[in-house]
Amino acid sequence: MRRLIQLAGISGVGKSSLLKLVRDYSFGISVIDFGEEYRAWSSQTKKTPLDGLPDQPSLRQFIDECIFKREPAIVSSHVVHYHNGRFMDDAEVEIYMDAAVYVVLVSDPEEIKGRRLKDWMEGVKRRPVQDIGIIQQHQELTITTTNEIAKVIGASVYVITNHEGKLQDTFEELRPIIEWIKWNR
Repeated sequence: MRRLIQLAGISGVGKSSLLKLVRDYSFGISVIDFGEEYRAWSSQTKKTPLDGLPDQPSLRQFIDECIFKREPAIVSSHVVHYHNGRFMDDAEVEIYMDAAVYVVLVSDPEEIKGRRLKDWMEGVKRRPVQDIGIIQQHQELTITTTNEIAKVIGASVYVITNHEGKLQDTFEELRPIIEWIKWNR
């Protein structure tokens, strides 16, 4: 089992904001936005996400260099994606990464929709502003899929709610998990 915390959650739940707090606090662990680094890698290698199955040596090399060489680390990711009207999971990648802990960040679907709309209007991030039902279903699938992956690899799972305007409280819930992964050998 790797010295990794996987911070999972859907777009707009607050993963990036939470990672910024973790980075600012300087825990002495790596803070990795898997999606950002994966998109950069995909752009360089001309591979698409659907090419990125863990049995491909190039993706394993990317994960080895991006994640494993930087342990202990907290890594943000989407365990389940919603693309072209359907849900897809990243179970193979998650199992390969073999994280010790999963933290699933959730929020009220109305708050998520509001964050996405605000980001869209401000041009900060271009992510879909979906209806509440899809957002709710996406969160539920993320929790369920994460729990199933954790069973396979023997990881712990925590679900933390990120309430609007309460990011510091969310950070305080995450703090002991980070301290544990930092010192656990």
